[in-house]
Amino acid sequence: MTTIIMGSQPRQHSARTNSIKTNSVRTRAGERARQSLAVVLGAIATMVPIITAVPALGNIPNPPTESIGDTSTTPAQAHYEAGLTYAHRGSYVRAITEFDEAIRLDPNLSQAFQDRGSSHLALGNPVAAMGDYNRAIRLAPDNSNAYYNRGNLNLQLERYSRAIADYDRAISLNDSDAAAWQNRALAHATTGDLERAVNGFQQAARLYQLQNNPEGYKQVLAIL
Repeated sequence: MTTIIMGSQPRQHSARTNSIKTNSVRTRAGERARQSLAVVLGAIATMVPIITAVPALGNIPNPPTESIGDTSTTPAQAHYEAGLTYAHRGSYVRAITEFDEAIRLDPNLSQAFQDRGSSHLALGNPVAAMGDYNRAIRLAPDNSNAYYNRGNLNLQLERYSRAIADYDRAISLNDSDAAAWQNRALAHATTGDLERAVNGFQQAARLYQLQNNPEGYKQVLAIL
């Protein structure tokens, strides 16, 4: 005589049904997470051209150099300061002319290469800009602004690992550089490393607050 155990099959079916439901819930949750991540990364990606568009230039002399008649400095430095003044005003072609002359007079003037590179980039010449940033770094490996600017260019060119390496170096030389923290976080976010991105954005926000930079602070809050 065969004994039939009633209910055994329904219990197995119920277990399978629960497993299917659980997997379905996990799938929907995973899909929502991926969609949220895509939205975040999409929003961040649109900010790359905006955030990296402002280069770190040298400090304008006070008072700014208007001519090359200043005898208190070297001719190369005078041309550099004149170029820097033009660059801050957005007159990049005139700035490059002055930087060219500064470099001709002093081929080891790292800052002139750095700021000429930023002027080239502002005029839409990333190849010339990269060459100048590389030269500036070779001449002065402790030039944090040159690493920062090259990092921005690498970020624009979607060379994310190189950008992060440049920002790492810039921050190691100047850990109060809020923009370097912010842009490195942007690079981390673009590659999907959200934990490092959030930590970087938070540090940038703290530094912007300490430095009384409300525009930078609001820019980071818009990301977070």
